[in-house]
Amino acid sequence: MYNTLISKQFPALLENLLDPNLPRPVSLHAPTNIGENSVQIDIELAIPGYSKELLDINLDDMNILTVVGKSPEEKRDKNLSFRRKEINVKPFKRSFRLGKEIERTGIQASYNDGILRIMVPKIAEVTRKESLSISVK
Repeated sequence: MYNTLISKQFPALLENLLDPNLPRPVSLHAPTNIGENSVQIDIELAIPGYSKELLDINLDDMNILTVVGKSPEEKRDKNLSFRRKEINVKPFKRSFRLGKEIERTGIQASYNDGILRIMVPKIAEVTRKESLSISVK
């Protein structure tokens, strides 16, 4: 009986899951903006509730920048029980491929008002010069 019911309802269920008009759950990842200009790449992550000590930023040898946020120790009153608990600071991990044109040693990061900003300088663009004739002595 259940198998028949599932086999009849499964296509409709699958169709509903794939419907782009249905609301989707919020991503567990930190929302991110990435912008760039001729001088640098700017990465901003919205991660309220973290302290600087809970954030690790690493750049590997393939120029993949990884940001990891660890969960803080929850400090709460043991006598307090929640009617509703919607504020959670969960661990996250985001990785970004930066490409070859970055200056690895000049990367800077700041964290203010729940926004982590990472500034990645680009290598100065090599401008082409006109042909030059070099004489042999």
